Amino acid sequence: MRQGRTEFPGLVLRQHPDDGSLDLIVFFEAEDIIWEQRVRPKSLQQPGHCWTHVQPIEGELTMDQIAALIRELKQQMYGDYEAPNKSMIEYLDDFDKRLQKLERK
Repeated sequence: MRQGRTEFPGLVLRQHPDDGSLDLIVFFEAEDIIWEQRVRPKSLQQPGHCWTHVQPIEGELTMDQIAALIRELKQQMYGDYEAPNKSMIEYLDDFDKRLQKLERK
């Protein structure tokens, strides 16, 4: 339990076929992320420290639908311009560092 919460999102890295357990990356908070190995499914014998299936928010998407969403997002972000080689966050971080240098002068 963290801050009164008992359920947290996780990213599945691997499923073990022998017992159905999962290796997960668990996201407690933005900077509180851990790697858990062999987490077992929830059951009467395993009521805590377990994983459960969740229902998708908007249903399952096909790969074609995901690709279309990515194209749409790129169009919204970049318009007619070519997508840059680095992520937007890297450019913003670089810009922030340049501003900090200017403020020191």
